[in-house]
Formats: sequence, C-alpha cells, structure tokens
Amino acid sequence: MSFTNTMQPVDWIYRAAIYNRDAVAVDAPGVSLTYGELVSRVDAFAAALQDAAPVAGAHVGVCAHNTVEHLIAILAIMASGNVWVPLNPRDGSEEFRAKLEIAEPSLVVADEDCLALVEGAPAPVITGKSRGRPQRGMARMMEQAAGRSPLRVSRGGERTQALKFTGGSSGTPKGVLQPCRAWIAGAINMLHSFRFDARDRFLLAAPLTHGTSCYVTPVLAAGGTLVLTGGRATPESVLEAFSKRGVTATFLPPTLIYMLMNQLNGRPAAFDSLRLLIYGAAPMPEDRVREAQAVFGPVIGGNYGLTEAPQIITALTPEDASGPRAGSAGRAGLMTRVGIMGPGGDLLPVGESGEIVVGGDLVMTGYWNQPEQTAETLKDGWLHTGDLGRLDERGFLFITDRIK
Repeated sequence: MSFTNTMQPVDWIYRAAIYNRDAVAVDAPGVSLTYGELVSRVDAFAAALQDAAPVAGAHVGVCAHNTVEHLIAILAIMASGNVWVPLNPRDGSEEFRAKLEIAEPSLVVADEDCLALVEGAPAPVITGKSRGRPQRGMARMMEQAAGRSPLRVSRGGERTQALKFTGGSSGTPKGVLQPCRAWIAGAINMLHSFRFDARDRFLLAAPLTHGTSCYVTPVLAAGGTLVLTGGRATPESVLEAFSKRGVTATFLPPTLIYMLMNQLNGRPAAFDSLRLLIYGAAPMPEDRVREAQAVFGPVIGGNYGLTEAPQIITALTPEDASGPRAGSAGRAGLMTRVGIMGPGGDLLPVGESGEIVVGGDLVMTGYWNQPEQTAETLKDGWLHTGDLGRLDERGFLFITDRIK
C-alpha cells in the first residue's frame, strides 16, 4: 500500500500493525487475531470490495450483530476508500427499508442470520458470518484476494467515511455524513480523555452499528485488544467478560449498566482489570452514577455525543465522576469546541442556560440529500444539537433538557 500525506482513520490501524504485529488485536470466542492477521484479512476484503465496486466512495451497507466479520467489514470499507453504512438488525422492517432506500448502497454485507432483512435489497449482497462458505461470501472473497492490498484512495479530510442514521424512531431517518476528519477528531478526543494504550482490552458489547464503533479506531491505534462476546451482549456475558477475560474498558448505555447492577443485586463487585465503564447514548443521573460507583468502584465515566458529532463531544473521566461534578457530561474533547447559545445566536457566558452548540473537526458535513435539514442544523460554523444546557466555570457541561 502506498501512502500519501493525507492521514485517514484506517492509517492508524496499519501503523499499529507495524508496531504490534504479533499482539492480539481481536479476541472472540474461538477466534484470536493478531494485528498482522487482522490487517491481512482487512486488506484482502478491501481489495475484493474494490473489485466489486470499482468506483471509490461507494456506499457499502453492513447488517450484522457484533461479529468478527462485522469488524473486518467496517475496516475493509475504510481501507477500500468506500463509505460505511451501518444497518441495524434490530430495526423494524419499515425503518430498515427506509434506510436502505435513503442510503442507495452499491453493496450490502450481511451475516447469515440477517439475510432475511436484506432480502430484495437494491444491491448485491455479500454474506458475512456464515456456517458455510457461500459463493458470494466474505470468507471466499478473502481467500481469493489473499495477499493483495487495496489501491490507496485519498480525497482529504472532508471525504465521507460513514453514512449513519439518526431520527428513525421519531420520524423519517436522516443520513448523517461523517467525514474522515470527524473520525480522526473523535479518536483523538478519546485517546486524550480515556488514555487507551496497549494494555487495554476493550469489550465491544453495545451494537457496532451505533456508538461502540467509535471506539474501534482509537483502541486499535493504541495497540489494544477488541474483545467480543460471540453473540448478543447480555448482563451475564458482560459480567463474565469482566471477570474472566481481563476486560479493562467498555462502553454501555445506562440501561445495560442498570441491568448489570441488578444482576449483582446492587452489591460491590471486584473486577480487578476493569478501569473504565463508560456510559453514553443517554444521560445517567448523578444518583445512578453514585450507585454504579458503589457496585463497580471508581471506574464510571461518560461521554456525550451525537450522530452528527460522533463521540466524543464531551467526556466525563472516572476521576471527575468521583468528584462534585458527577452529574455533568464532562468537558469538551481536545479537538472540539462547545458553546451555549441564546435564541438570538449569541454565545452565552458561564452559568447561563441555552442551546448546546458544537464546533470543530468532529462535526458532520451534512445530511445526505437533505440540504434544508442541513442548513437548519449547521449555522455559522456551529452544529445546533437541539439540547439545552449550561457550562460551569471549569468547563463542565450540564445537559438540562431537549429542545426538539
């Protein structure tokens, strides 16, 4: 693979493979991949994708639960210069079809247990995780392209890396265009706030189609290991991973954290390796943060992000969550600007409440084929989140309500 001066998110994975070739990158039941093995598979599938969709920038949908094949597909789409379109297998059929129509994919990758969902898709379907070896399947395609590398595609930081959906549960889904710069900014924010390194074993428990995917690049960039449960995450499988698989960090919605606490009957539990239990996708009230700390210890952290500004806009570290600002959403990531704006468009001073606005490289380029919605959300260099909040004198963000 030849490199240019334009850095892309997947470049960090290639660099990590040079530094950590024999270290374990992926640990799943029955499957353990070193960095060298992971990159070999990613390269082969990326080359195969370029054969199947020779024009760079093609939309490639992926419908799968958290499987090794899903992870390889995401990285291969990045390496091939195409656009990842996550398709949530938990969506209702009507919403799922709406997203397929909006995204206009050139190819769809679907695990065998998701094939019924993509039946009749307006694009060729490649089978991901499968009990057999279908003719048009990832395993066969990687075998046929073994030893090859994809052609380098470099179109700058504004190039779309992913088309993710938002708003589907409350109206017509909107396709969010996440550029390469947003992925790089998000990874830098995470590396700076949560200090991932080669000792980390990060559990991919919440769906890869959502916020969990944002952790893939920074953890691999740091030389860490991605741990999968081998199926849909349950409280039992997550707790087993904490106790028996040396998990150091994970990202979960508050509802799943509450389920873990119930599973433990609210009693303190000692997980010697765990250093980061990050909540996100929904707020967690201060009293529940304190309850979680009583069970898991001083490891609770949080982040605030949107599909339009993928994690993290702000981060709450375990150190800060152990202090008086446990009810906050934390402070702005290293690559992100956060402001509070009044109805007249002026930024408000410390302590005053208004709409939370976000600036910097983390922000989307717009909504796919929706210029009016884009213009309503991106104004004068600020992303309008629709959330209400305030900043305190030390830069901690407190989210208080929702405008829309």
